[in-house]
Amino acid sequence: MIKFFRFITILILAGIIYSCAKADDPFVAVPLRDYKEQFITDSTAIDTYFKTHRMIVSTDGKYDVSFVPETNVALSMRKLPHAYLKDTTVNEDGIDYKFYFVKLQEGTQKRPTQVDSVYVNYRGTVLVDASTEFENSVNPVWFRLQELITGWQHIFPSFKSGTYASSPPNGPTFSNFGAGVFFLPSGLAYYEQGQGAIPSYTPIAFSIKMCEVRYRDHDRDGILSKDERPYSASTSTRWKVNPLDTDTDGDGVPDIYDIDDDGDDILTKVEIKNPITGLPFSFTNIPLCPADNNKKVHLTKVCK
Repeated sequence: MIKFFRFITILILAGIIYSCAKADDPFVAVPLRDYKEQFITDSTAIDTYFKTHRMIVSTDGKYDVSFVPETNVALSMRKLPHAYLKDTTVNEDGIDYKFYFVKLQEGTQKRPTQVDSVYVNYRGTVLVDASTEFENSVNPVWFRLQELITGWQHIFPSFKSGTYASSPPNGPTFSNFGAGVFFLPSGLAYYEQGQGAIPSYTPIAFSIKMCEVRYRDHDRDGILSKDERPYSASTSTRWKVNPLDTDTDGDGVPDIYDIDDDGDDILTKVEIKNPITGLPFSFTNIPLCPADNNKKVHLTKVCK
């Protein structure tokens, strides 16, 4: 369910509802609410949930998470030693969304960007009722983050994958994986659409374990999409920058899809090719252009 773009989901839902309706029954869409007003409503609901529920994390190192009602506010998620209840703010649909997450374990290996693929276990619950589980993946599943709800795209770069070992006949066993929980206002989830057990305009929570990451090369130019964005070795939070926001030559095509990043009519995969081996340079070894502030050669028209 979380696999589809929002507009694809709308088309699918519209088709299902239309096909099930009688010929003389008009299609009734869910009214679209004001994003800002709905975010205020969702924020209040999430804060109430934190005050009236407790989060239980398994002690076996598997980081399984469950939520139970809690009448003692001092023991609730808002007051307990959940100093690890963090928040971040992202902009979506013109709204600055503040949402919360818990980083139980960061992970030790690869950090994805918003356009990479992740191999995860996950459990989704509706915040208005902690007992309502709408999705649960017992075994890890591969997802392309671009095809998920925006809340997933925003939060996964703050985790890393782990390690795994072969364990026949049951498959690999994972450890040191990124594990956490995030609480999404409906504007970062399904908003007016609703999905199965999720009513429209409902905040939700996911607990996740990120076992593996697969870096993608969307335009197959030899540069991983995670590297096709502004680079600064001194910027420790560069992972927050979505590669989709980088368009070097300003032609309206993000670099991750642009086969000629600088618009000099020379393919990027040609510009970064090692003339000796015939293979692409690794990203760190792509030659620089001294005549243009030491930009990498595929990002400037000055050095060809």
